[in-house]
Amino acid sequence: MAPTPLQIIHGTTDSALLPEYAQQVYDAASGDKELIWLDTRNHIELYDQDPYVSTAAAHAVRWLDRHLR
Repeated sequence: MAPTPLQIIHGTTDSALLPEYAQQVYDAASGDKELIWLDTRNHIELYDQDPYVSTAAAHAVRWLDRHLR
């Protein structure tokens, strides 16, 4: 990947998109990057259940604010 800012927010438990894949993408990226793990039990929690949604959104807003200013 090009040296482009990258933020990955991923659940610790996910049988649909394995956490190992998120780690591999993060490790392969160069430039400013951040990997945030949320202690989830499944793939869907990050999309529709608090506190996961609120926590993920707060991290995304902070990252975008930093990189798009």
